[in-house]
Amino acid sequence: RRCRGGTESAMAWQWVVVAWCGSGCAMALRAAARAGPGRSVAWRARPEMSWGTEAGPSSTIVAGGGPAGLATAVMLAKRGWSKIVVVDRGSAPASVEDEAAWLDFSKNYLIGLGGRGQRALAELECWEGVDRHASIVVGRKDWAPGATEGVERIYVDRPYKTRVLARDRLAAALYREAAGLEAIDFLWSTEIASVDVSGASVRLGLSTGGSVSAPLVVAADGAARLVAEKASLRVVKFDDDNARVFKSLPLKLPRDWRGDVNYSARSSDGRLNFDALPASRDNDYCGVLLLRASDAVARAAGDPRDLRALLDAELPQFSALVDDATVEAVAARPPSTLPRFRYVANRLHVDDKIVVVGDAAHTVKPYFGLGANSALEDVVALKRALDAAPTGDAALLAYSRERAPEAEALVSISRSLDRPGPLGLLTFIGPIILDGIFHKLAPKLFQTNTIAMLQQQTTFRAVRRRKRLDRALQLAILAAAATALTQALVLPLATLLLRHPRPALVAALAAAALAAARRPANAARLLAALLRLPFRRLAAKPADAATQRAPAPTAANNTLIDPADLLAATSQRITSNEAFLMNQRLRQPDYSPPTDQRRTADASAAPSSPPPEDSSRRDFAGP
Repeated sequence: RRCRGGTESAMAWQWVVVAWCGSGCAMALRAAARAGPGRSVAWRARPEMSWGTEAGPSSTIVAGGGPAGLATAVMLAKRGWSKIVVVDRGSAPASVEDEAAWLDFSKNYLIGLGGRGQRALAELECWEGVDRHASIVVGRKDWAPGATEGVERIYVDRPYKTRVLARDRLAAALYREAAGLEAIDFLWSTEIASVDVSGASVRLGLSTGGSVSAPLVVAADGAARLVAEKASLRVVKFDDDNARVFKSLPLKLPRDWRGDVNYSARSSDGRLNFDALPASRDNDYCGVLLLRASDAVARAAGDPRDLRALLDAELPQFSALVDDATVEAVAARPPSTLPRFRYVANRLHVDDKIVVVGDAAHTVKPYFGLGANSALEDVVALKRALDAAPTGDAALLAYSRERAPEAEALVSISRSLDRPGPLGLLTFIGPIILDGIFHKLAPKLFQTNTIAMLQQQTTFRAVRRRKRLDRALQLAILAAAATALTQALVLPLATLLLRHPRPALVAALAAAALAAARRPANAARLLAALLRLPFRRLAAKPADAATQRAPAPTAANNTLIDPADLLAATSQRITSNEAFLMNQRLRQPDYSPPTDQRRTADASAAPSSPPPEDSSRRDFAGP
């Protein structure tokens, strides 16, 4: 009735109504097909019939007992939700107070909690229980390949000091927090075998037999991501073109060594990368030998003599701190593998039934401390979404819209920092160098490097956008500088080389001068002095006939001046002035030049007519 456009507008509105009804029929048929024969279709209006975020669903299953899963269970229980069950295939963590258990590096590896992880744990009210068991890292000491002394750098400009602890010890601290809440139960040593999302609740088949079901399942099952794949969420997987394995090397540092820095070294041929982080506050360190999978030292049951030779050759400063028994144990131990880059694309939820957090949503290699930190950020994002939305489906949709692009950006950035060979030089080493130079020259215009920006309080998408902008400005400046340098040096030098009678000699002298000059100022002076030699040589040559016939271009008529034409015109002018001066000398009564010079002057002055009388030239007798 509101349309006033006549018959065509009325027909258009009729087609809109038909399309609306047709989409509703299609949804009904799809729901009936999913329900199957003999089963009723559970209709409910969204978002009115979805579970409320304040009281939560009737029960919740958290698939995964790692840091992300336990943090999610603690967060939901503190919201007042009930009947929360944590299912994990591993056993319950050891006591967080057991120092000996966490110093067994054959079963544990260390992670670093930066500003992202610390802020997340503080918002979840779990930071105090974690901080008391973590070591502090305030800087880095690095040995370049072949260097005998390391370079120490203490970070004084960072708002957060990195905390380091074993990954399972973080889970143990969160487990102690969760065990004190009555709403949380645990099913340890239980693996999820199947996932069924066809009903009103999600049913998980267990490896021990039987099943559990709940209206909401939080998929925090790590890189296995069984729940996400069974729920038909699209998982993007990348081939690992820079595959590495690692072995842990326990160290006991002397008392005169600092116990709050990250020690690192590497070999010149790229065979070995070494990093050591504090495992306790008593100078106990865990070193990581990052090797290629094909390396002889990386094999299980390897020869301890090969490992000792590698330590003596590449890590002599640490080899003396490792006894033979430790070398034999590390050589016999099988290597540990690193996860591959993967992420769940487009959306991280299925209606109001499943939501994906942590490594199940995005998997990266633990090089820059982004895995655990971003997983804890997922839990905080889910908490905020539940606080802001009244219903479950609206909250999970808001969470997915925020974190799904973050998962893609995180994996994309991390993968660009792990490419091998020349590709790594293009995506990692080169950008790091450019960012360091340009940020030092213009800190207000260019940001720090990508690794430093990832530790800041900003989103991964913002980091990627900013680095793309910085890269565009850097390439524009470099292109402009290269163009100016080409026009100022290369083109004139090429012109002189082509016109010089001995271009090979000039080229050799130019290369030698540039190679000998260690400073840009010296190189510029040597090049300028070298360029003046060909100019003088060309100025001394007589101009050819074509140059004499053509008028010399000038800047007054707005014409581009060719250096060759300018030199030819200058040479012609010098020749005319010399003939005029010789003619003036011959007119002086007291001047009698030699016979050869008089013959030359007469020959030069013969074709020209005498210049007009001028008082300024009549008394001129100088050279």
